[in-house]
Amino acid sequence: MMKQSRLLVAALWAAASLFASADAFAGSANIAVAANFTEPAKEIAALFKAKTGYDMDDTSGRNMQAMFVLADAINRAGSAKSDAIQAALQKTDLKPEQLMMGYKGVKFDETGQNTLAATYLIQLQGANYVAVWPEKSATAKMQIPFKGSE
Repeated sequence: MMKQSRLLVAALWAAASLFASADAFAGSANIAVAANFTEPAKEIAALFKAKTGYDMDDTSGRNMQAMFVLADAINRAGSAKSDAIQAALQKTDLKPEQLMMGYKGVKFDETGQNTLAATYLIQLQGANYVAVWPEKSATAKMQIPFKGSE
């Protein structure tokens, strides 16, 4: 199992480089919800920036979180067999403090949807993307009418 864990860590770092390359090409928003990161997530974001040269954006954060959920399931499955991993994923019940993103947790329903996922609304204000909703996670007030990059 230790060898599989090392391979998974290597795959995560390769994915981080891929996500960063895609971010540079697509130009998606820098993560505006960084203020809502858990302490371990702040450390991961710093490692991500050191590795890629880019701030982690929302897409990269969600993709890395998905890889961590999968890594957790593989570790709990104790096997690389797909049916064992699927069974472990179905039993996933991660709490907010175990996550990078500000979700309420990770728990899948019978259709495979994460019933504890959360939404954050970001808005372009001047040259920066800022979190504007929900209020408890906002780093700025929502501008209405929307002014964009003016």
